[in-house]
Amino acid sequence: MRIHVCLMVSFLLVATSCDGGGESDEPFCKPEATKCDGNDVLRCNAGGTDWEFWKECDDDESCLDGECVERAQPDVHADTSVDKGPDIVEDIVLDTTQNETVGDVPGEIQDAATEVGVDGVGVDGVGVDTCQPSCDVGDPEEWYFPPIDPEDDDWEAVPPEALGWHTAELQELLGYLGQHKTTAVVLLYKGRILAEQYWQGWDPHTTAKVFSVSKSVIAFLVGRAQAQGLLDIDEYVTTYLEEDWSYALKIFESKVTVRHLLTMTSGLNLLLTFDGQAGTVWKYNTKAFKKLIAVLEAVTGVGIDEYTATMLYAPTGMRDTSWQQDKLSCSARDMARFGLMVLAGGQWDGQVLLEDPDYFAAMLDSSQELNAAYGYLWWLNGKDSWVLPDDTTGAGPIIPSAPADLVSAQGFGDKKIYVVPSMHLVLVRHGDAAGETFEETLSGFDDTLWQLLMAAAPAPTDGG
Repeated sequence: MRIHVCLMVSFLLVATSCDGGGESDEPFCKPEATKCDGNDVLRCNAGGTDWEFWKECDDDESCLDGECVERAQPDVHADTSVDKGPDIVEDIVLDTTQNETVGDVPGEIQDAATEVGVDGVGVDGVGVDTCQPSCDVGDPEEWYFPPIDPEDDDWEAVPPEALGWHTAELQELLGYLGQHKTTAVVLLYKGRILAEQYWQGWDPHTTAKVFSVSKSVIAFLVGRAQAQGLLDIDEYVTTYLEEDWSYALKIFESKVTVRHLLTMTSGLNLLLTFDGQAGTVWKYNTKAFKKLIAVLEAVTGVGIDEYTATMLYAPTGMRDTSWQQDKLSCSARDMARFGLMVLAGGQWDGQVLLEDPDYFAAMLDSSQELNAAYGYLWWLNGKDSWVLPDDTTGAGPIIPSAPADLVSAQGFGDKKIYVVPSMHLVLVRHGDAAGETFEETLSGFDDTLWQLLMAAAPAPTDGG
């Protein structure tokens, strides 16, 4: 049973410290009445003129946007000994406040890259290797899926020029990525590698947390669970979780469905208290999203990593991926495997993984009318309007230079999985935040990246 303290104002129940100041055990006050005050101290204005209530964030937390959030800890499979600077804070994907350099590394490290050779031995230098890791390929226009055997590292590649790509422009793209804190990039065409490059000591099996990219994976897993008959996204969350899973009054909490969590329309704010009627407000909310993990564990009866291993890791060969609490840690190649499965329509080499085609289509289309650029935890290009996590709004495509049918999984630190059906492409980017300013699109980094990629790509043909 939860004990609420202090005032109930306009049906909003807020847990706060009312002892005239001092440290509180939990986040307190309305989100608009909190602020960060240096050294990871969270302060609260409970209605007066002084920010008298305060708490220190825990040692593993940072103060961000008026909230104590978990500080990210890099999970690197390979020992690199590279000092990446300050830890990255909790994922707030595409948040326009995150435009400062995060995780600086020495310039000489940024300039060094690793290119994967045929024998798996890294060589220094930034460039386009046109036939790595294997030149023994079939018809590049036929779909290809890399082996799922964890002991088999083979992954067919195709020379970019064989498909009409411009290698000089592709090298310019890779150079741009290397200069903007990228640690790994993988570019696939119908499953084969067009380009793959690593920086800062990374290799194909190096892993790190991908933050809100995890959301798009959860969207896929919810679809699998629904196809198995374990849940219905139009059922209320309280069907699967006990009451008081949020801090909203029961009259509001009881109206939140699984679909609302998938579409960021729960009506809850970042403290999981009431912000608006479910389905009437779009608010990017990682804390509300995390309840989907709890729902999946409740309906499957197993932990999220075990369920993901059965439903996704094993059938796609994702061998370097695991859940670290509520975030995935994975390699760039595993990100590419997930993107390839989505590009292929939810199947892997003939095995259908998401048996509900209607759910799959809905996942990658506008999920509600409040933010046309958002599906089921996926970002969508080519829509008439968009809303970013900080509530910034705009008209037109969210990445103007990219194809209209692009969909993407986006995570803090510019972790990205782009899927472009019209071009049969998957593009993965791992690394730290690129450090560019946010403009009308997701960020200047996204738009410049796609300008360079489209310059390198062959001219479109009527045949697609």
